[in-house]
Amino acid sequence: MDFYNKDLSSFFDESGKNYDPPLAEMKELLLSYLTPEIIKDKIILDAGCGIGLASLIFGLWSAKEVVGLDISAASIQKAEILKKKYQADKVKFLMTDLDKIGWPDNYFDFIFSRGVSFYASDLKSYLNKLAKITKPNGFLIIDFVRATKITYLTEKIRKIFRLIPRSYQKKLSQILSFISFPLIKMLLGKKAKLVGGKNVEQMFYEHFFSPIEMKTTSIDEIKIILGPNYLITDLNVPNIGLHSPKTSFYLKIIKKSDENTLN
Repeated sequence: MDFYNKDLSSFFDESGKNYDPPLAEMKELLLSYLTPEIIKDKIILDAGCGIGLASLIFGLWSAKEVVGLDISAASIQKAEILKKKYQADKVKFLMTDLDKIGWPDNYFDFIFSRGVSFYASDLKSYLNKLAKITKPNGFLIIDFVRATKITYLTEKIRKIFRLIPRSYQKKLSQILSFISFPLIKMLLGKKAKLVGGKNVEQMFYEHFFSPIEMKTTSIDEIKIILGPNYLITDLNVPNIGLHSPKTSFYLKIIKKSDENTLN
């Protein structure tokens, strides 16, 4: 599994260039399935941290150690700025691929990975890598994209949009967000956690102009990949942005203490 794709890295560099970080929105999302008490004194990996919002919140919630990992240099640079702003001294950010870090087995108490699984070239390798470095009785929270008619249509649209030269993609995202924002807010309201048209523009760009096909999966497939030594629960929480429980799902994956060899 190699996440360091040059096109994907530069895509997120461009995407996050003018991103206004909604820390309060991320905190609200995290509080729907986590508490500061759960995070306290934990060693945590935020795999695919972006500009580091979740990592920073974990640090502010008194985690023992937080590592935020991302392939976008621009995102990590912004994360470092936010780290200084919020004085999150226990958080460390790394611009690298997951496979290029040699953590020992059973190292992290908790692994958080949002917006990454559907870019993995090999989902089984991605999950097994994260599971291997999670401690027994530790847990992971990961989001996935469902295979539905909506995601099928989205991928068809994305294939067309990818033919548009990159220099025009941001402008088209602006137009789409301007046209659709009132409808999106009316349909999704608070569940979408939208604070303004700029965020919608960001979501359109990342959702429809990704240079890599978003891969879909199911809970049953995840259970088959990980096997019986993991307790898997659907958290049934809303995502931020264009993803919703209809098109994506969050899983809490607990690594049992009597684990056997992974598949």
